[in-house]
Amino acid sequence: MLTELALRLDRQRFTPRVYVLASRPCGACDELVARLEAGGVPTVFLGLNHGWQLPAAIFRLAGQWRRERPTLIQSFLYHANLVARLAARMARVPLAVSGLRVAEPARRWRRWIDRATSRFVNRYVAVSQDVAEHAQREGGLPEAKLTVIPNGVELSRFVDARPIDPAALGVLPGKQFFVFIGRLEDQKRPAWLLQLLTDVFQRLPDHDLVMIGEGAQRAALEQLAHELSIASRVHFTGRRDDIPEVLAAAAALVLPSGWEGMPNVVLEAMAAGRPIVACDASGVRELLGPSSRQVIKSDDSRGFAERLVEIGRNHAENREIAAENRRRAANFSLERMVAAYEQLWEETLASAALARATAGQPRKQKQS
Repeated sequence: MLTELALRLDRQRFTPRVYVLASRPCGACDELVARLEAGGVPTVFLGLNHGWQLPAAIFRLAGQWRRERPTLIQSFLYHANLVARLAARMARVPLAVSGLRVAEPARRWRRWIDRATSRFVNRYVAVSQDVAEHAQREGGLPEAKLTVIPNGVELSRFVDARPIDPAALGVLPGKQFFVFIGRLEDQKRPAWLLQLLTDVFQRLPDHDLVMIGEGAQRAALEQLAHELSIASRVHFTGRRDDIPEVLAAAAALVLPSGWEGMPNVVLEAMAAGRPIVACDASGVRELLGPSSRQVIKSDDSRGFAERLVEIGRNHAENREIAAENRRRAANFSLERMVAAYEQLWEETLASAALARATAGQPRKQKQS
């Protein structure tokens, strides 16, 4: 989303520059950086690869901003928000906008730090109403500073995608597959998903699961698949760059996440016209609709499994779901997202200018 935003901004109004906390990625992970640079967006890497380097990153960024004198900074995610707002304060950058992209539970110390530094923030952008309400309820952030701007999707990439040959994913000829796309970590609950598949696979002998993504749990998940005797039907592919083609061939997307903000992969599956079975994580119902049968309570493993079986068997209903998902996806275009950011920044700039002008006016003396 950051890359799409930076590349699509109106250059008559904004001159973007991107700062990355970490070092430059290598190999296939460099794709987004290459797109930014090809689009004429300078990208700076701060080399923050360990927590103890946080102060150094703040001072380095502050030094750069003293020289470059940006008008407004927009940050994404917790660590970037913290580094950016402190560096902006030190460098006297006029305006700071922080992005809230997940409704993460626990970690009270993070919420405390966020509240303690909120006076350095002019506005917050939440990716969903769920995230905005979580920020108010759990984070204590003021409603007046919060704006909701949903993520966007490039519809044509998914509408026009040609289905991949399932054999390229390890799926045998004649079989269909559900697809999981995401990091193999606790937030996404991949182990919970594997455990409920034993029953699903018995009832759907012609369906497999393809798991796309990397993460710390991959080896443990492969071992769990063996222990559950489903290893031959669960295919770990690692990271892939052909998600539109994979979604075009999938029977459905599965999203077992414990928490989200506004999951891009759900939006992409909607644009691809795929059915979805998702846990009721933040932002999901805002995408799929408040009454969608595609959303299951997060603690309802039996309901999740039953819905997968229904999707696997009821092709007529799937076509109706696919059409509805694609229709709803049209409301979340990248153009709409970019326009909302541009409007927010211009309003923030105008408010700041008005405040400075008002502050410079002499006060009227009270009449006795």
